[in-house]
Amino acid sequence: MKIIGNLINIEFIITVLALIITTDIFSQTIPVNNNDTTSLKSIVIKIITFKDSGDVKGWGYNIYVSDQLYVHQPTIPALSGFNGFRNEEDARKTAELMENKIRRNILPPGISINELDSLGIHK
Repeated sequence: MKIIGNLINIEFIITVLALIITTDIFSQTIPVNNNDTTSLKSIVIKIITFKDSGDVKGWGYNIYVSDQLYVHQPTIPALSGFNGFRNEEDARKTAELMENKIRRNILPPGISINELDSLGIHK
């Protein structure tokens, strides 16, 4: 009986350690505190546009938050298909809208068809 009790204790300890490690890994993303958006306004966000990515033709963008890739968007979001943006300006405008959402703590920072229309971006 003592051996079974020790095995249960070891299992419990391993489970608790796994939970702690997992929680620590996932807590190292963008700070999310719905009451304090000042921390999001001061983080470093960098937008890099690119042309043609793999099978996708057209412009896309990457968004880096604190030097870590946060968004890789080779296609126009919210539209079906695998079409890149027509030009770099459209990709940048969309990335800047997404950056604004990140800074306002709107996570995940999705883009809707209506928002694309308001930016003048079409397929």
